[in-house]
Amino acid sequence: AAEYLFFWYLLAYLLQEIQQARYDLRTWLQNSYNYLDAVVLTLLFVCAILRILLIDPPMEEATDFVDWLNQQTSGWLRPVPNEAAIDVILDSNLCGWSLRMELLRTLLALAVIFLFLRLTEYL
Repeated sequence: AAEYLFFWYLLAYLLQEIQQARYDLRTWLQNSYNYLDAVVLTLLFVCAILRILLIDPPMEEATDFVDWLNQQTSGWLRPVPNEAAIDVILDSNLCGWSLRMELLRTLLALAVIFLFLRLTEYL
């Protein structure tokens, strides 16, 4: 539910930025912090959509990039030697890794950088 609440917050923030731009477009365009707001809003909207899509990830997710490549090549990259090794892999509770999750992390990191730049207005 928190994902949807964040999405609605972003929508309200977007509407506020649109209202400010409509009120006085020339002033809005002259302030470079408004451009940072636009970049942050775009990144956070993409992140919110990715997060909503990742609520129910597929069961067979990779644990890292090499494992993902191995799954894409049908086990050719890193073949499992015997049945005991398969049981160890299946029983381990490792965190899932996917390209969507990595994209989400990367976009959130970029958004944080731009948010810190945005906060310099108040220094």
